[in-house]
Amino acid sequence: MTPADDEITRAVAKLLRVPDRWRDFQINHHRVTKGYRIGAALLEKLLDLGLPHRSVAGERMFDSLDLQNVSLDLRLPSFVWMGMRSWGRMLEEMDRRGRLVMSVRITARCPEPGHPGQCQFAFDTRKLADFAVGSLTKHNAQSYSVQASVTGTPLCLGSVFEPIVKAAGEMTYHILPEPLGSDLTFFTDSGLADCHLGSLHLATVARQQEIPLRSATGYYIARPYPVRHAWVELEVNGERHAADPFFLRALSGWGIISPDQWPADRCLDGLLWKLDSAEQLISHRDSPAETSIMISSAPVSVKP
Repeated sequence: MTPADDEITRAVAKLLRVPDRWRDFQINHHRVTKGYRIGAALLEKLLDLGLPHRSVAGERMFDSLDLQNVSLDLRLPSFVWMGMRSWGRMLEEMDRRGRLVMSVRITARCPEPGHPGQCQFAFDTRKLADFAVGSLTKHNAQSYSVQASVTGTPLCLGSVFEPIVKAAGEMTYHILPEPLGSDLTFFTDSGLADCHLGSLHLATVARQQEIPLRSATGYYIARPYPVRHAWVELEVNGERHAADPFFLRALSGWGIISPDQWPADRCLDGLLWKLDSAEQLISHRDSPAETSIMISSAPVSVKP
Protein backbone atom coordinates (compact mmCIF):
# COMPACT_ATOMS: atom_id res chain seq x y z
CA MET A 1 0.00 0.00 0.00
CA THR A 2 1.40 3.40 -1.01
CA PRO A 3 1.58 5.87 1.90
CA ALA A 4 -0.62 8.95 1.64
CA ASP A 5 1.07 12.32 1.09
CA ASP A 6 -0.02 13.64 4.48
CA GLU A 7 1.49 10.58 6.20
CA ILE A 8 4.78 11.19 4.41
CA THR A 9 4.73 14.86 5.40
CA ARG A 10 4.10 14.01 9.06
CA ALA A 11 6.85 11.38 9.08
CA VAL A 12 9.49 13.83 7.85
CA ALA A 13 8.29 16.61 10.17
CA LYS A 14 8.70 14.23 13.11
CA LEU A 15 12.25 13.35 12.04
CA LEU A 16 13.21 17.00 11.95
CA ARG A 17 12.45 17.40 15.65
CA VAL A 18 15.72 15.53 16.26
CA PRO A 19 18.78 17.82 15.96
CA ASP A 20 21.14 17.02 13.10
CA ARG A 21 24.13 16.54 15.40
CA TRP A 22 22.71 13.19 16.50
CA ARG A 23 22.71 11.73 12.99
CA ASP A 24 25.24 9.31 11.55
CA PHE A 25 25.03 9.21 7.75
CA GLN A 26 26.16 5.67 6.91
CA ILE A 27 23.34 4.18 4.79
CA ASN A 28 23.62 4.31 1.00
CA HIS A 29 20.84 4.26 -1.59
CA HIS A 30 21.03 0.49 -2.13
CA ARG A 31 20.51 -0.25 1.57
CA VAL A 32 17.67 2.30 1.77
CA THR A 33 15.75 0.21 -0.76
CA LYS A 34 16.77 -3.25 0.40
CA GLY A 35 16.73 -2.90 4.18
CA TYR A 36 14.13 -0.21 4.78
CA ARG A 37 11.87 -0.89 1.78
CA ILE A 38 11.86 2.72 0.65
CA GLY A 39 11.48 2.78 -3.14
CA ALA A 40 12.90 5.42 -5.47
CA ALA A 41 9.67 7.40 -5.88
CA LEU A 42 8.99 7.49 -2.14
CA LEU A 43 12.60 8.45 -1.43
CA GLU A 44 12.33 11.45 -3.76
CA LYS A 45 9.17 12.60 -1.97
CA LEU A 46 10.94 12.28 1.37
CA LEU A 47 13.93 14.25 0.08
CA ASP A 48 11.67 16.99 -1.28
CA LEU A 49 10.18 17.34 2.20
CA GLY A 50 13.59 17.62 3.86
CA LEU A 51 14.73 14.07 4.71
CA PRO A 52 18.22 14.63 6.17
CA HIS A 53 21.10 13.30 4.08
CA ARG A 54 24.72 13.98 3.20
CA SER A 55 26.66 13.64 -0.03
CA VAL A 56 29.76 11.45 0.30
CA ALA A 57 31.87 10.97 -2.82
CA GLY A 58 28.86 11.97 -4.91
CA GLU A 59 26.52 9.47 -3.22
CA ARG A 60 23.62 10.32 -0.94
CA MET A 61 24.00 8.86 2.53
CA PHE A 62 21.28 8.58 5.17
CA ASP A 63 20.91 8.04 8.89
CA SER A 64 19.75 4.57 9.96
CA LEU A 65 17.47 5.79 12.76
CA ASP A 66 15.76 8.24 10.40
CA LEU A 67 15.05 5.39 8.01
CA GLN A 68 13.81 3.12 10.78
CA ASN A 69 11.37 5.77 11.95
CA VAL A 70 10.14 6.46 8.42
CA SER A 71 9.56 2.76 7.82
CA LEU A 72 7.55 2.51 11.05
CA ASP A 73 5.50 5.64 10.52
CA LEU A 74 4.67 4.62 6.94
CA ARG A 75 4.23 0.91 7.81
CA LEU A 76 6.75 -0.23 5.22
CA PRO A 77 7.67 -3.95 5.26
CA SER A 78 11.17 -3.31 6.64
CA PHE A 79 12.96 -5.34 9.29
CA VAL A 80 11.86 -2.74 11.86
CA TRP A 81 8.18 -3.02 10.98
CA MET A 82 8.36 -6.82 10.90
CA GLY A 83 9.96 -6.77 14.33
CA MET A 84 7.13 -4.67 15.76
CA ARG A 85 4.59 -7.01 14.20
CA SER A 86 6.29 -9.95 15.90
CA TRP A 87 5.75 -8.20 19.25
CA GLY A 88 2.07 -7.89 18.42
CA ARG A 89 1.84 -11.55 17.39
CA MET A 90 3.32 -12.55 20.75
CA LEU A 91 0.60 -10.61 22.57
CA GLU A 92 -2.11 -12.17 20.41
CA GLU A 93 -0.68 -15.64 20.90
CA MET A 94 -0.62 -15.14 24.64
CA ASP A 95 -4.33 -14.37 24.63
CA ARG A 96 -5.11 -17.28 22.33
CA ARG A 97 -3.02 -19.99 23.97
CA GLY A 98 -2.87 -18.97 27.60
CA ARG A 99 0.37 -19.96 29.25
CA LEU A 100 3.33 -20.62 26.94
CA VAL A 101 6.33 -22.79 27.71
CA MET A 102 9.38 -22.02 25.57
CA SER A 103 12.97 -23.14 25.43
CA VAL A 104 15.54 -20.45 26.22
CA ARG A 105 19.13 -21.04 25.09
CA ILE A 106 21.77 -18.88 26.79
CA THR A 107 25.34 -18.86 25.49
CA ALA A 108 28.39 -16.95 26.71
CA ARG A 109 31.63 -15.99 25.00
CA CYS A 110 35.00 -15.85 26.65
CA PRO A 111 35.87 -12.17 27.23
CA GLU A 112 39.60 -12.97 27.27
CA PRO A 113 40.40 -15.28 24.34
CA GLY A 114 43.84 -16.83 24.63
CA HIS A 115 44.11 -16.46 28.38
CA PRO A 116 46.16 -19.08 30.27
CA GLY A 117 44.24 -21.98 31.78
CA GLN A 118 40.68 -23.09 31.15
CA CYS A 119 37.63 -20.88 31.00
CA GLN A 120 35.64 -20.73 34.21
CA PHE A 121 32.01 -19.83 33.58
CA ALA A 122 29.34 -19.56 36.28
CA PHE A 123 25.58 -19.12 35.81
CA ASP A 124 23.51 -16.98 38.19
CA THR A 125 20.24 -18.93 38.31
CA ARG A 126 18.62 -16.25 40.52
CA LYS A 127 18.11 -14.14 37.38
CA LEU A 128 15.75 -16.80 36.00
CA ALA A 129 13.46 -16.91 39.01
CA ASP A 130 10.66 -14.90 37.39
CA PHE A 131 9.83 -17.38 34.66
CA ALA A 132 12.06 -20.48 34.70
CA VAL A 133 10.35 -23.89 34.83
CA GLY A 134 12.43 -26.79 36.05
CA SER A 135 16.19 -26.96 36.31
CA LEU A 136 18.92 -25.43 34.18
CA THR A 137 20.47 -27.74 31.57
CA LYS A 138 24.18 -27.32 30.97
CA HIS A 139 25.24 -28.23 27.42
CA ASN A 140 28.89 -27.29 27.82
CA ALA A 141 31.00 -24.88 29.86
CA GLN A 142 29.40 -21.82 28.28
CA SER A 143 26.00 -22.88 26.95
CA TYR A 144 22.84 -23.52 28.94
CA SER A 145 19.12 -23.91 28.36
CA VAL A 146 16.02 -23.66 30.50
CA GLN A 147 12.29 -23.95 29.96
CA ALA A 148 10.56 -20.60 30.40
CA SER A 149 6.94 -20.22 31.45
CA VAL A 150 5.27 -17.07 30.14
CA THR A 151 1.77 -16.36 31.40
CA GLY A 152 -0.34 -13.40 30.42
CA THR A 153 -3.04 -11.72 32.47
CA PRO A 154 -6.23 -9.83 31.54
CA LEU A 155 -5.71 -7.60 34.59
CA CYS A 156 -6.18 -3.88 33.90
CA LEU A 157 -4.89 -1.35 36.41
CA GLY A 158 -7.93 0.93 36.34
CA SER A 159 -8.42 4.36 37.87
CA VAL A 160 -5.16 4.51 39.84
CA PHE A 161 -3.32 4.25 36.54
CA GLU A 162 -5.39 6.83 34.62
CA PRO A 163 -2.91 9.74 34.97
CA ILE A 164 -0.15 7.49 33.60
CA VAL A 165 -2.26 6.35 30.65
CA LYS A 166 -3.12 9.99 29.93
CA ALA A 167 0.56 10.98 30.02
CA ALA A 168 1.43 8.06 27.74
CA GLY A 169 -1.11 9.31 25.23
CA GLU A 170 0.68 12.66 25.05
CA MET A 171 3.97 11.07 23.91
CA THR A 172 4.94 10.18 20.35
CA TYR A 173 7.02 7.07 19.79
CA HIS A 174 10.32 7.60 18.00
CA ILE A 175 13.48 5.48 17.85
CA LEU A 176 16.16 7.74 19.33
CA PRO A 177 19.96 7.91 19.44
CA GLU A 178 21.06 6.37 22.73
CA PRO A 179 22.08 9.66 24.46
CA LEU A 180 18.61 11.12 23.88
CA GLY A 181 16.95 8.05 25.41
CA SER A 182 17.62 9.47 28.88
CA ASP A 183 17.16 13.16 28.09
CA LEU A 184 13.91 14.35 29.64
CA THR A 185 14.60 17.89 28.40
CA PHE A 186 14.60 16.58 24.83
CA PHE A 187 11.20 14.99 25.44
CA THR A 188 9.84 18.23 26.87
CA ASP A 189 11.05 20.12 23.79
CA SER A 190 10.03 17.58 21.13
CA GLY A 191 7.28 15.35 22.51
CA LEU A 192 9.24 12.35 21.19
CA ALA A 193 10.30 9.34 23.23
CA ASP A 194 11.54 5.80 22.81
CA CYS A 195 10.63 3.10 25.32
CA HIS A 196 13.39 4.09 27.77
CA LEU A 197 12.72 7.83 27.69
CA GLY A 198 9.00 7.12 27.85
CA SER A 199 9.37 5.05 31.01
CA LEU A 200 11.46 7.79 32.64
CA HIS A 201 8.84 10.42 31.82
CA LEU A 202 6.00 8.27 33.17
CA ALA A 203 7.97 7.66 36.37
CA THR A 204 8.39 11.44 36.70
CA VAL A 205 4.64 11.97 36.26
CA ALA A 206 3.99 9.29 38.88
CA ARG A 207 6.29 10.95 41.42
CA GLN A 208 4.56 14.27 40.92
CA GLN A 209 1.19 12.65 41.63
CA GLU A 210 2.44 10.31 44.37
CA ILE A 211 1.59 7.19 42.40
CA PRO A 212 3.68 4.15 43.49
CA LEU A 213 5.31 3.55 40.13
CA ARG A 214 8.90 3.13 38.91
CA SER A 215 10.64 2.55 35.60
CA ALA A 216 12.14 -0.86 34.81
CA THR A 217 14.46 -2.28 32.15
CA GLY A 218 15.05 -5.74 30.79
CA TYR A 219 13.74 -7.83 27.92
CA TYR A 220 10.47 -8.32 26.11
CA ILE A 221 10.02 -12.08 25.70
CA ALA A 222 9.89 -12.53 21.94
CA ARG A 223 11.03 -15.15 19.46
CA PRO A 224 13.63 -15.90 18.27
CA TYR A 225 15.44 -13.26 20.30
CA PRO A 226 14.23 -11.32 23.35
CA VAL A 227 14.36 -7.57 22.80
CA ARG A 228 15.87 -4.93 25.10
CA HIS A 229 13.01 -2.86 26.47
CA ALA A 230 11.91 -0.47 29.21
CA TRP A 231 8.52 -0.19 30.90
CA VAL A 232 6.96 0.78 34.24
CA GLU A 233 5.99 -1.14 37.35
CA LEU A 234 3.03 -0.13 39.50
CA GLU A 235 2.37 -1.29 43.04
CA VAL A 236 -1.23 -2.37 43.67
CA ASN A 237 -2.27 -3.90 46.99
CA GLY A 238 1.32 -4.70 47.85
CA GLU A 239 2.06 -6.40 44.51
CA ARG A 240 4.08 -4.99 41.63
CA HIS A 241 2.69 -5.25 38.12
CA ALA A 242 4.47 -4.58 34.83
CA ALA A 243 2.71 -2.23 32.43
CA ASP A 244 3.58 -0.36 29.26
CA PRO A 245 0.81 2.05 28.26
CA PHE A 246 3.12 4.01 25.97
CA PHE A 247 4.14 1.05 23.82
CA LEU A 248 0.69 -0.55 23.81
CA ARG A 249 -0.66 2.75 22.47
CA ALA A 250 2.06 2.80 19.81
CA LEU A 251 1.29 -0.75 18.69
CA SER A 252 -2.44 -0.06 18.51
CA GLY A 253 -1.80 3.21 16.68
CA TRP A 254 0.11 1.28 14.01
CA GLY A 255 -2.81 -1.16 13.74
CA ILE A 256 -0.70 -4.06 15.03
CA ILE A 257 -2.88 -4.86 18.06
CA SER A 258 -6.48 -4.13 19.00
CA PRO A 259 -6.90 -1.39 21.64
CA ASP A 260 -10.02 -3.22 22.82
CA GLN A 261 -8.09 -6.42 23.43
CA TRP A 262 -4.99 -4.63 24.71
CA PRO A 263 -6.06 -1.39 26.42
CA ALA A 264 -3.23 0.86 27.55
CA ASP A 265 -3.74 0.00 31.23
CA ARG A 266 -3.50 -3.76 30.74
CA CYS A 267 -0.72 -5.51 32.66
CA LEU A 268 2.13 -7.23 30.84
CA ASP A 269 3.17 -9.46 33.72
CA GLY A 270 5.01 -12.50 32.42
CA LEU A 271 6.02 -10.98 29.10
CA LEU A 272 8.68 -8.67 30.52
CA TRP A 273 11.87 -10.05 32.03
CA LYS A 274 13.48 -7.58 34.41
CA LEU A 275 17.22 -7.80 33.83
CA ASP A 276 19.72 -4.96 33.50
CA SER A 277 21.86 -6.89 31.02
CA ALA A 278 22.25 -10.42 29.64
CA GLU A 279 25.83 -10.22 30.90
CA GLN A 280 24.39 -10.59 34.41
CA LEU A 281 23.48 -14.20 33.66
CA ILE A 282 26.91 -15.72 33.12
CA SER A 283 30.24 -14.68 34.56
CA HIS A 284 33.74 -15.68 33.50
CA ARG A 285 36.30 -15.69 36.30
CA ASP A 286 34.01 -13.42 38.33
CA SER A 287 33.63 -10.90 35.50
CA PRO A 288 30.52 -10.49 33.27
CA ALA A 289 30.70 -12.50 30.04
CA GLU A 290 29.22 -11.43 26.69
CA THR A 291 26.00 -13.41 26.48
CA SER A 292 23.40 -14.16 23.80
CA ILE A 293 19.86 -15.41 24.34
CA MET A 294 17.70 -17.33 21.87
CA ILE A 295 14.11 -18.42 22.43
CA SER A 296 12.64 -21.35 20.52
CA SER A 297 10.18 -20.53 17.76
CA ALA A 298 7.86 -23.42 18.65
CA PRO A 299 6.28 -22.82 22.07
CA VAL A 300 4.12 -25.45 23.68
CA SER A 301 0.87 -24.21 25.17
CA VAL A 302 -0.38 -25.63 28.43
CA LYS A 303 -3.45 -24.86 30.49
CA PRO A 304 -2.98 -22.20 33.17
